[in-house]
Amino acid sequence: TEELAALRSIKGTTTSEDIYEEVCQTLNDLKLDWAKLIGVTTDGAPSMVGSMKEVVARINKRWTNTTIHI
Repeated sequence: TEELAALRSIKGTTTSEDIYEEVCQTLNDLKLDWAKLIGVTTDGAPSMVGSMKEVVARINKRWTNTTIHI
């Protein structure tokens, strides 16, 4: 089954750096193995697409086994 792992609020700015750091912190807090990350999915909202491309690029740079859907 699939379950929501976390829902976190980002206060202040929502740059790609902010989003990436929040994702990293959330996965670390949940003690999830980054090596097992296989996918990232977003809703493709126009206001987020630019930022998410940068976040996705950071994830792809660090973890080459991921499949990204925006």
